[in-house]
Formats: sequence, C-alpha cells, structure tokens
Amino acid sequence: METMLDKGLKEHMDSVAKILEALLLHCQVEEAIIRTELLLHNGCAPNVDKLLNVLCEETKTIAALKLLDFCWDKYCIIDFSNYEKVLDSLVTARKTLSAYSILRKIVEKGGTAD
Repeated sequence: METMLDKGLKEHMDSVAKILEALLLHCQVEEAIIRTELLLHNGCAPNVDKLLNVLCEETKTIAALKLLDFCWDKYCIIDFSNYEKVLDSLVTARKTLSAYSILRKIVEKGGTAD
C-alpha cells in the first residue's frame, strides 16, 4: 500500500478499503490504523463510515471503538449516526464504560446527550 501511495497511484482505493476491512475484521486493528494514517497523510481518506458500519454489524466493538478514537484524534468527519451505532454496539456488548467514554467526548465537543 505504501508503494502505491509513493508512486501516486490512487485509483485502486476500493481495494484499499477491502484491505482495511479485512485487517479490522481479523483483529489487526493497529495495522489497519497505521495504514489509515498513511492514507490520510497522503491525501486519501478511506470511507471510515462504511468501516464502522461493517465493524458494528460483525460485533467487532473494540475495533470499532479504536477506529472511532483514531478518527476523533485525526479530526476525520464521521456521520453522527455511526457514533450512535458504535454506542449501541458497545452497550449491547456490555462495554458500558467505553460507551460512556464516547458519549462524554460527544458532549464535550458540543453534541447533545439524549
């Protein structure tokens, strides 16, 4: 992937999305985040909303949480409904402290807590 970006090849971003999805689904979260950061650094923003949806559907709550935290730190734009999906997934998986942590970040940033 790094070689692709070094050579300026950006037309195969659909393959990159599949690679990131596979890494996240197979518990290679740190590797996926490193590659996501590499993409962002080179001006290629992966579809984080789609990745979060897939992770929530596959009940990969910790991976979704780590990706969400990474995106939060990098100021990525994420659809608000995906925050809700991650929150719901965490609550369903009984990871309430993690859900509360996300909720606090949303409120601190100016969102509402219903």
